[in-house]
Amino acid sequence: MAWRYDGWESYFYPETFNPATGDGTLRNLYDERDPRVLARREYTETAERQRELIAGEVRIARTYDAEHVRSIHRHLFQDVYEWAGEYRTVGMSKEWPPQLGRGYTDFLAVDRIGGYLDAV
Repeated sequence: MAWRYDGWESYFYPETFNPATGDGTLRNLYDERDPRVLARREYTETAERQRELIAGEVRIARTYDAEHVRSIHRHLFQDVYEWAGEYRTVGMSKEWPPQLGRGYTDFLAVDRIGGYLDAV
């Protein structure tokens, strides 16, 4: 990876990051700062990559382990993010919209991702 992702904020463009909410526009291969434009482009690109997988145009070994999941992620997001197919390097959580009534979710710790995927 060209960029060094050494903290949560490093995944975002500095001018878009909001410390109060912990979000912003993710660094991307388009260098797009507008989150709405990025979302549309991400959807378009990943939908095409998904179509390729479903149509069998791309072969990913079905090993059903961590590398299998990483290969799928890499293929789907390769046009959008340089870190496609890589494990994240920072802790992550999500606060869901209040109307969903789901509260707050902490995702699996960084150092446990590979082992967890291999065990599943």
